[in-house]
Amino acid sequence: NGVTFDQAVLTDATFEGLDLRELNFGSAILRGANMNDTCLQDTGFVQSDMREMTLWNADATNAEFLSAVLADAEFGGAILSGADFSGANLTRAQLDSTYADGTSFVGAIANGTNFTNATLIRSVAAGVFVLGADLSEARILDSDLRSAVFLDVQFSDARYGRPTTFEGSNLTDAALRNLRMTGVDLRNVDASYADFRGSDLSLTVLKNTSLEGATFRDTQLWNADLRAKT
Repeated sequence: NGVTFDQAVLTDATFEGLDLRELNFGSAILRGANMNDTCLQDTGFVQSDMREMTLWNADATNAEFLSAVLADAEFGGAILSGADFSGANLTRAQLDSTYADGTSFVGAIANGTNFTNATLIRSVAAGVFVLGADLSEARILDSDLRSAVFLDVQFSDARYGRPTTFEGSNLTDAALRNLRMTGVDLRNVDASYADFRGSDLSLTVLKNTSLEGATFRDTQLWNADLRAKT
């Protein structure tokens, strides 16, 4: 629609409930702004400062967050399908209960990010750096996480609720060292050359999982399900 807020200073501004689709907020300063319940379809936030923003239940389908700074932003319940977070800084961001189908997180930083109960389907997160994040009850299906690095990440256990699920995803060359992955669902995953050194994979579901070249030194596999698909 041609409207642009490129490089605008909109600190603590309130947009709650508005239709902001196709607008351009590139390089804008939006720190602390309120975009709860907004329509952000095809909206541009490339290289924007979005720290401490709230975007609860926003519809950000196909929105662009490339290289945006989203530290401490809150996306609870938002729709992120088709959105592009490539190179974005998601440190301590809250992405709990979000839905992301075909979303890109390539090269993003996810330190302390909360993905609790989030659903990622056919998403791309190759090379993502995940430190201290919470993936409890997250469903990561048919997604590309090649060469991703996971450090001090929290997963959920099937014995105490819904497990963290990576079913059908690509974890080739991923670093998954020294993690407690008890009961995590890794069925139909390509984990070729992944590094599981020092991790606890007890009770983990590894049915029909490709583990060619994977490293398991000092790894616990007590009662893991390693059956091939029949």
